[in-house]
Amino acid sequence: AADVTVTLTTSGPQPARLSVALGDTVTFVNSTPDARTLTSDDQSFAAATVPAGATYKWVAVDPGNISYRFGDGRTDRGAVTVERKGSVKLAAKPVLVTFGHTVTLSGLAVPTGFPVLTESPAPGGPAWQQLTTATPASEGAFTFDAKPVTGTQYRASLFDGILRSTRVTVNVPPNIRLASAARNTIKG
Repeated sequence: AADVTVTLTTSGPQPARLSVALGDTVTFVNSTPDARTLTSDDQSFAAATVPAGATYKWVAVDPGNISYRFGDGRTDRGAVTVERKGSVKLAAKPVLVTFGHTVTLSGLAVPTGFPVLTESPAPGGPAWQQLTTATPASEGAFTFDAKPVTGTQYRASLFDGILRSTRVTVNVPPNIRLASAARNTIKG
């Protein structure tokens, strides 16, 4: 994730418009001689009073166009476009697991440093349930062990499902054995 700076000046924000990716940080620097209140029109970031010479950091976690203002005049408006960039990949090993055994789910999440949510379908319904949330390593890798009781699917996501992996299917054949201790049986 990148860190982009916007300087708030008496003649307006510099740059007035910018594009960032999901996970990027925008640092607003107040270079005006007095404190300014920074607010977004859609409540993407909370209103914050930024003293003269101070900064306000905001992490982009929702895609879209965000308009903001930092005062009451006409030159105090700007916009940030948050682009839907990044990916989440997920794999399972093995994809055929004997009942009672473990499957390892591993993946790669970009941008890095944000929690990855792993889910599977809820029993008996179309809804998905959370299994775990993991913070990936610095390079974006994450891993998780699961013990499925039936065949199931898994998926991983970033930013509340904005970036989502493809589904991974794990099959669980039954582990049933039948044996008889009797050597002879009586008919009927």
